[in-house]
Parts: sequence; C-alpha cells; structure tokens
Amino acid sequence: MSSTVGAAQGTSPHPELALSLKSLKKAFGTTRAVDGIDLEVRQREIVGLLGPNGSGKSTTMRMVLGVLKPDQGDISVFGTDVTRNASEAKRQIGYVPEAPQLYEFLTGLEYLDFVAQMYSISHEARKERIFQF
Repeated sequence: MSSTVGAAQGTSPHPELALSLKSLKKAFGTTRAVDGIDLEVRQREIVGLLGPNGSGKSTTMRMVLGVLKPDQGDISVFGTDVTRNASEAKRQIGYVPEAPQLYEFLTGLEYLDFVAQMYSISHEARKERIFQF
C-alpha cells in the first residue's frame, strides 16, 4: 500500500469504496492466473466478474476473501487492508460461490463453530446457538 493517510492502520484513505483492487497479481508456477487487475467498487454498486474458465475470477475472489495471498498488489474491503487484517475484512463480506465448498474435513458442528468464530461470536454464545435446535 502506498504511504498515504490511514495506511499505517491497514485502512484505505477512501472508505467510501466497498472494494479496491490495485495492480493485483497471482501466479501458480509459470501460469499467471491474475495479471494486474485494477478495480474500484463503490458502496451500493453491484458488480459481476465475467469470463471464461481459467480467466482468474475464482482466484481473484479467493484473494479478496483472504484465502489466497496475492503475489503483488493491494486489496481493501470497506477501507480494511485484506492482507493486513483479513479477519476484519471477512466480517464485512458476504460471498456466494458457484459451488458450495464446505470444508470436507469438518463435521457439521465444527463447520458452524468455524463460521461463528469468523463473526467473533464468543465460545459460550456459539455453543448456545449451535445446540439451540
């Protein structure tokens, strides 16, 4: 991130942006999956990523979600730098993947507990809510 006001805290100087991608790049070996995306999405805008298979849509979303680390570039969600504070950024994101990819190694209860942790719900509250039904 450039040295602008707010950069030290891992926040964007433009909090009115819902999403900001700057010079975003990601490669897997010699394959460039994402090659320099620049994108700004303002609050209340609706944007879709369209392209053929292998064009980098899922890779881009995985970087926005903090699942993959970009090789280069900056990502911020509502002013929060995803690479510096992925947990805070994830609390502000809703994402519906093309195919639901539940973590196969987690039981249903473990998955619910995992998602509740993402929203900083206390252990006691998670336990109460999960076993409510």
